[in-house]
Amino acid sequence: MIHTICLCLLILLPLTAVSAMPEKTEKNSEEIVSSLDDQDSVAVTIYNQDLALVRDARKISLKPGRQTLAFREVSAKIRPQTALLAAPGLRVLEQNFEYDLLTPQSLLEK
Repeated sequence: MIHTICLCLLILLPLTAVSAMPEKTEKNSEEIVSSLDDQDSVAVTIYNQDLALVRDARKISLKPGRQTLAFREVSAKIRPQTALLAAPGLRVLEQNFEYDLLTPQSLLEK
């Protein structure tokens, strides 16, 4: 059964990927990718010294069990330690920040 959950991502700027796992323990190796197409709303509060608070709400369908949820098209200047993922019935087991460094090798791979 697929549930649609509104995920609220609270971040302080300056997430490319977040791993999130629902509470149930059924193993599932597929990665769910969330992009701007899933965005329900976004709110930005700008502070001094190049700092901002972004609330990005996205609707994503999750199956019961463990899954990897990757957020795409977010600021490259995010502070990963400030990312918060919340939704009813969702528990984050691990959170990672992966960014794509521009190198000659990464250009050839694309």
